[in-house]
Amino acid sequence: MSKFSEHLDKCISNSGMTENQLAKMSGFNRSYIALMKNGQRVSPDTEKMVKLLDALALQPFEHDSLWSEYIQERMGKDRYKVVEAIKDLIESMGSNLNISVKSQYHHEIPDIKTIDNIMDLNYMIKVVIEEEARKEDGKLYLIMQPDKKGIFGWLPGICKNSPGLKIEHIVCMERDQESNEKDQVYNIQILKELFKMMLADENFNYEAYYYYDRIISHFDTAALMPSAVITSEYVINIAADFEHALVLHDAEIIQYYQELFRKHKQKCKPMFRKVPNYMDAFEFYDNNTEWKEEKKYVLAAQPCFGILNSEEMVKKYAKLANQKVVALIQKWLANRYSEFQTKKTHMVCYATKEGLRRFAEQGIVDEIPEELYHKLERKDSVRLLKNILEMMAKGKYDIYLVDDQEIHLPQEVYFSSLNESAMYIMYLGKKKQQRFLLNEKRIAKLLVDFLTDFPQFPYSHDKERSVVFIEELIEQYGNGEE
Repeated sequence: MSKFSEHLDKCISNSGMTENQLAKMSGFNRSYIALMKNGQRVSPDTEKMVKLLDALALQPFEHDSLWSEYIQERMGKDRYKVVEAIKDLIESMGSNLNISVKSQYHHEIPDIKTIDNIMDLNYMIKVVIEEEARKEDGKLYLIMQPDKKGIFGWLPGICKNSPGLKIEHIVCMERDQESNEKDQVYNIQILKELFKMMLADENFNYEAYYYYDRIISHFDTAALMPSAVITSEYVINIAADFEHALVLHDAEIIQYYQELFRKHKQKCKPMFRKVPNYMDAFEFYDNNTEWKEEKKYVLAAQPCFGILNSEEMVKKYAKLANQKVVALIQKWLANRYSEFQTKKTHMVCYATKEGLRRFAEQGIVDEIPEELYHKLERKDSVRLLKNILEMMAKGKYDIYLVDDQEIHLPQEVYFSSLNESAMYIMYLGKKKQQRFLLNEKRIAKLLVDFLTDFPQFPYSHDKERSVVFIEELIEQYGNGEE
């Protein structure tokens, strides 16, 4: 018997309810409940499981514990850990940094050559980086894992509020030749920390590079001082225990370390490819999206509208004065719609009720920067929603509503798969939109697999419920009144 089945058996016994009573309240038949108690079945029907657990009237902590065990049993323990790590990554992207944590005063940099405790080391790293950040053309080179909370707790704030500071950062990814769950989870956690830097980088000054090695051998036993902070005036060479360091101030030594960094970077690959503005985004998507016989996935507050029949709306709503640009966007949309109709590509979108309602009620299209368009009239919002239902009826498009009780999907994030190992990510901030391609193929593949399997997780409602919600929006806002 599994941990889930044993716990379920105990909870049913404690409830005093019979299997027949539970069957009536949950929708399972009595024999199936008995099979789950005995560890012979794990139901894929999350809605019935919700009803079953509700019928048991469990305390909140026990309800959550049993539900977690159920999901683990369904997915498998290793797969569950990877999926939960990806969920955590997505949810964390809603925490955009708005406050600078730079010091308000100029701190004197101690005249020391060695450090032998973590408090002094964190202080030294902070004041050296802040000194570099004050320069108009500051440069910071890092060889360091981003799970070092001391520095990466405040470095995004420095990045966000120091437009002149250029940062190049080399990280080591855990080699996962055997694709084991522990390595995959670690790499996803690394990506989560790098996303914080990417989202704080409003000036496109942060670049991350990666290579693969065994972390424990490279950063613990095999390397004496594997981490380094390099600026134009200082080098802090840090030991594996992150408590001891050498502080180097000689110009010739600094130049030598900078050259070593450049040579190391040549052996690495860029983690992200940035797409600086909306015109670059059109060109990027044209060059990188191959409309083959495959499924495309989008996870965002709103579904993808870019493949719908909407090119004639561009002239009506575009704020752009340049008619050549407007014509280019119209052509791009027309080509996407035509290609999507004629080829066997299938679009699968996971969206929130809030995002769909915002589109229907306010005419706000999250994919498009606010400065580029006027909000859609309700009749046009409704028309595009009807277009989605028509595409769904033709088997070209699917929408699943995200269950906000199971996963918090930030309004700002937009994940789109380009193929089975490429993920295009947008951060739709109020002040600035950021677009980038995740170049690291292994993690991108994990994210694509996550989107592929999303309907099987408890994170989404079924397609039928999603269709009903869109129909309700069309009925509610279909009169065209503002």
